[in-house]
Amino acid sequence: MERTWLSGFGLAVAIALFGAVGNGLFAFSQRKAAGSGSPFLIVSLMVLACLVFSLMSLPFIPRGGLFGQDIRPLWWTLAGGLGLYMTMACFYWLFTLFGTTYYALYSVLAILTTTLFVGQILLREPINRYHLGAIAFAILTVVLFTLGQTRQSS
Repeated sequence: MERTWLSGFGLAVAIALFGAVGNGLFAFSQRKAAGSGSPFLIVSLMVLACLVFSLMSLPFIPRGGLFGQDIRPLWWTLAGGLGLYMTMACFYWLFTLFGTTYYALYSVLAILTTTLFVGQILLREPINRYHLGAIAFAILTVVLFTLGQTRQSS
């Protein structure tokens, strides 16, 4: 079987790009809605829209379709919902108070917490020197971003 660009790492890049575009759309939407009188109502409606899109996608998931999904244990569903809320609240306050350019700060901190804490410590996923180098550059990104922000305000 011939490998195409949309297999292996190419597929991972395509999926990540899809998520990144969605994340950008989310950030743009939340920033544009920040002037509304009820920001968490906007977030709640975004969650409702996400729920509708998610339910529409369930039949296309290869693991059992619409009614074959296992939501046990409920604790992890609630924990994930709390994490989603925390992310959306973070985005609202970060984008409203500081602007969307501060996404760079959030994204690097997300890389560190997800890759190191969740991936390495909690899930014991393998990590090598290249991953560590990428993490070091992510930290350098925060340093450079901070320098850029201080130079911009002076």
